[in-house]
This record gives sequence, structure tokens and C-alpha cells, in this order.
Amino acid sequence: LHNLHEEQRRRQALMDEDARRLRDIEAISRKQVRKTQKLPWTPLEGASAAVVRRAVIGNCLVSAAKLGAYLATGSISMMAEFVHSLSDVAQQGLLLLGERR
Repeated sequence: LHNLHEEQRRRQALMDEDARRLRDIEAISRKQVRKTQKLPWTPLEGASAAVVRRAVIGNCLVSAAKLGAYLATGSISMMAEFVHSLSDVAQQGLLLLGERR
């Protein structure tokens, strides 16, 4: 029984040491990130902005199709899908707007 308690204490000490090392590594990483970044956020760069622009165009087309389906069928679920697609377009538009600022 005494050996079991000793083994548990030894394992706990090892886990505590690992946790301390992880905290130290995280602190060092945060300091290095602050030194290398001018902004607290990373702006979209060329390729990412192009992907978002393409997604906006695609979602506009999807929204138009869903609006057409709603107008043709009168289905309330299609109207809900249309509004959902519009919210996707708005979110991506805000993403592009934020990237420019």
C-alpha cells in the first residue's frame, strides 16, 4: 500500500512538472506571437480574399435560386433557406469589409 501511494505521488509530480512546462511553452509562444504580429488579428491576404469573393458570388447565385424556388412554389421553407443564404452573403460581405480596414 505504501508503494502504491509513492507511485501515485511520483506520477502526480510528473504530471505537475509537465503542466508547468506546458504553461512555460505557452507563455513563450504568446510573447513571440506578440513580437511578430503588428495586429491582434490576421487580415485576409490575396488568396483568402479571392476565395471569400468567390463564395459571395456563389452564395448570391444560391440565394437567387432559392428565391426563385420560393416564388415558384410558395414554400415557406424555401423562403427560410433564402433568408439563410442572404445571411451567409452578409457575413461574407462583412468579412471582406473588415479585411479592407
